[in-house]
Amino acid sequence: RIGGLMVYAYPSNKGVPDLDNLEEMIGDPEDVHESATTLLCAENTHNFYGGIIIKPDDLQKMKIFADKKNMKLHIDGARIFNAAVALNIPVTELTQYGDSIMFCLSKGLSCPVGSIIAGSSEFIKRARKFRKMLGGGMRQAGIIACFGVAALESNWINRLKEDHINAKILTEGMRTYNLPIKVQIPETNIFFVDFPKEAPMEKIMAELYENGIKVLSFDHKIRFVTHYGINEDDIQYSIETIKKVLQKFF
Repeated sequence: RIGGLMVYAYPSNKGVPDLDNLEEMIGDPEDVHESATTLLCAENTHNFYGGIIIKPDDLQKMKIFADKKNMKLHIDGARIFNAAVALNIPVTELTQYGDSIMFCLSKGLSCPVGSIIAGSSEFIKRARKFRKMLGGGMRQAGIIACFGVAALESNWINRLKEDHINAKILTEGMRTYNLPIKVQIPETNIFFVDFPKEAPMEKIMAELYENGIKVLSFDHKIRFVTHYGINEDDIQYSIETIKKVLQKFF
């Protein structure tokens, strides 16, 4: 009743699917051996592509495709405000194509906790029902909600520019290292650094952590994220410290 889902990950070009290939993945609703495909999901910005933005034109194409196939389009917009600020457009230009959207208050917007799901009145009515079935809900949540109300003020949303600038400064500094690493050019506040296959990733991660730099590792990549509370001095410290750490291993 609650789940019963068949989930398929589609290949993409930085989060944007090839719609011809996507069509081949859709189940035949008339075939009893296949599950009907009813939902298409897009993540914006895209985490594993390093904060890449899916542009409004691409979202519109996905929505047109979904409508033709009698599917809904859900936008995983955990960092949707980062995308809007980076493109200098209202967030509604990105959300207008979604039948539903989720965004985090606790990532770029820096609240202690919380996410928002939005959609039609009927959709939200059903969502509340399913939340209750799963044991969701919270008493006296107004104190937490106050942070979310403040985070959605325009001045706080526009503060995300600082995170984007810091990510750019950090990557520019790291590209001067003359070391065998490949530093992604960030579009927002996330970027990846590729390392050689022989790089001792666990040791590098441990050394960075000991020096106060917390990052995530995926195979031979390290993800860096800039956020509220990181200032210009922190970025300069990171540029110098990361270089010293990496020079121990290369």
